[in-house]
Amino acid sequence: MGIFGRRRSYGSPKTSPQASYRPLDAAPPKKGSPQAPTVQGAACRICLSDEGELITPCACRGDSAHVHVHCLARWARSVEPRVDAWRRCGVCLTTYGGAGAVALAEEFLERSLRKESHYIPAARHALGAALLNCGDSRAAATLERALREKRSYGEDGPNVAAVLNDLGIASGEEERFREALEIYAHRNMLETKDAACARLNLGNALCRRGRYREAKHEYERALSVLTQMHPGNDADVAKALGNLGVVSDYNGAYDEAIDYHKRALNMQRAVFGRDAVTSDVANSHENLGVALGHRGDYVEAERHLETCVDMRRSLPSQNRAVVRALAKLNEVRVRKARECPQAPQRAPAASRVAALPPGVVLPYLAGPL
Repeated sequence: MGIFGRRRSYGSPKTSPQASYRPLDAAPPKKGSPQAPTVQGAACRICLSDEGELITPCACRGDSAHVHVHCLARWARSVEPRVDAWRRCGVCLTTYGGAGAVALAEEFLERSLRKESHYIPAARHALGAALLNCGDSRAAATLERALREKRSYGEDGPNVAAVLNDLGIASGEEERFREALEIYAHRNMLETKDAACARLNLGNALCRRGRYREAKHEYERALSVLTQMHPGNDADVAKALGNLGVVSDYNGAYDEAIDYHKRALNMQRAVFGRDAVTSDVANSHENLGVALGHRGDYVEAERHLETCVDMRRSLPSQNRAVVRALAKLNEVRVRKARECPQAPQRAPAASRVAALPPGVVLPYLAGPL
């Protein structure tokens, strides 16, 4: 599990990524910029001031949703030598996301370098993970350096596997996930959640290369481990179900895909709450909408894709994901107009994607974890 006591995972209160194959060419967000619209009257949950820029870096809601970056940094400094506070909320246990996470990780690394601390590799890994979550092109190089530093300190266990997992996400190289799985196998940890999540990410890499049979095999192995660990409702089980739905969609088994995605969505609602707005839930709506569109159920597909767009617009660091979802929504509307001309037609989702040519609507792989 490493010094942070968790593996990479986004968007849920219990686990802290979701998102595989994030675009890495996006410009980095301004440090400390708000990650979601600030509610009128909102105040920092630490200093209680409503002045200055407030961010919403985690899954906390209500009066605890907003905070200053500098207040989080002050709190993290106050609990040293514990270092998990630089990367994870101590209340909801979600890993920080967006520009605030980058700012915190940068200060963590700067402090570690000044002190010549043995936490330098961990701090650089935290920075690489935060950059990856923001779609920053510096992520891969930062993670490569973190990997070298960890190995130079003689590490060869789960901490190194965690960096390899993130590096695989950043680079798209399936061998990174295989290296991580070799470490877990050597440590007799293949039946752990960390190893299962590495399998899910390996499946994503295989799926992106059109190797659907191999991807399905990895997803099923991951699902077997996760369901044994969590026989009830669990966010990571839902991700595995969603990814199996993606493979079914690619193979043209739309009924099977829809069933997987509905199971994933229902499980996420049970875990997070029926009205919860997370990246995981948005992914399920997106994938379910795509599968329904492929089957010709355009009205229901449109509803789920609209829900996905609304959710992504309210989440931090989702601009490119919003554009992707809008393109899929417009594609469903184009098909609906072509094949069901008598059905009521909706306005285009957004003028910025209206010029995109109709094409194959691809589902979205849930990951990285």
